[in-house]
Amino acid sequence: IDPNQGCKMDAIKVYCNMETGETCVKATIHRLSKPNVLLDICRSSV
Repeated sequence: IDPNQGCKMDAIKVYCNMETGETCVKATIHRLSKPNVLLDICRSSV
């Protein structure tokens, strides 16, 4: 799922079981060494 439908760098992976109505978003912590890098990359791709 890409929350802003722009930069794919901020997309998240989800699992949906349509038969049972089950959904799952696995939480993981990822820290960037340079937090503004992702923002700059996303801005340049729009």
